[in-house]
Amino acid sequence: MIITVKQLISQSWNLYKTSIKQFIAPLSYLVLTSAIITFATTIAALKPALVIPALLLGCIAILALIYINLTIIMGCWNVLNSQSLNWNELYASSYKKLGRFIFIAFVSGLIVVGGMILLIIPGIIFAIWYQFAALNQLLSDEKLTVSQALANSKNLVVGRWWQTLWKTIAPQIVFGFFVGLLGGVVGGLIPGSAQDFTNLTAVALENLGSIIISAIATPLLAFPTLLLYKSLKENPVATVDKN
Repeated sequence: MIITVKQLISQSWNLYKTSIKQFIAPLSYLVLTSAIITFATTIAALKPALVIPALLLGCIAILALIYINLTIIMGCWNVLNSQSLNWNELYASSYKKLGRFIFIAFVSGLIVVGGMILLIIPGIIFAIWYQFAALNQLLSDEKLTVSQALANSKNLVVGRWWQTLWKTIAPQIVFGFFVGLLGGVVGGLIPGSAQDFTNLTAVALENLGSIIISAIATPLLAFPTLLLYKSLKENPVATVDKN
C-alpha cells in the first residue's frame, strides 16, 4: 500500500526532528551560497560597472547551491533508509552525478514547459510523470540515459497519477505554510524591514533571516518527496518501455 498523506507528513517531521543536527554543516554552506547569490544580484543591480563579475559570481554560486542541495537530498535518503551520514562520501558522490542530474532535470523541464505551451493540462501531466527522473539518477548507482530516467519516473506514476499529484503537493503545502509563517514572524521582528526598503540594514537582516529559514527547511521539504518516491518504488503497478 502506498504511503498516505498523513504518514508522509508525520514521518517526514519525525525524520527531520531526529536528524536535523547532522545537517548543520551542509546547511551552513547552503546559507553561505544563498547569501553570495543575493549579494551578487544586489551588486549587479546597484553597480552597472560590476554587472559581468557579479553575474559570474552569481552563476558559480548557483551551481554550488545545486551541488549542496543534491548532497543534502542524498543525506536525507540515507537518513530515511537508516544509513550513516558520511558527508565526505556524499559530497563526492553528488559531485559525480551533478552533470547528469542537471541534464536530466533540464530535459524533463523542457518536456513540461513544452506541454504547458501546447496546453496547460499536458504540462501538468508531464510534470507529475517526470518529477522523479532526475532524482532517480541521483539515487541510482548506475548511469542512466535520459530515456531510462524518464521511463523509470513514469513507471512510478502510471496508474496512480491523481494519488501521486495529491501526495506530492499536500505535504509541501502543509510544511510550506509553516515555513512561510515562521518567515513572516522573523521578518516582523526586524524593525522597519517591511515598511522601509531604503533601510539597507533591515532589508539585509530580513533577507538573511529568509535565507536561514529556507536552508533549515530544506531537509523537511525533501523528506516527503523521498518517502513518496520510495513508497512508489516498493509498490510498482506499471511498466513503460525504456528504449
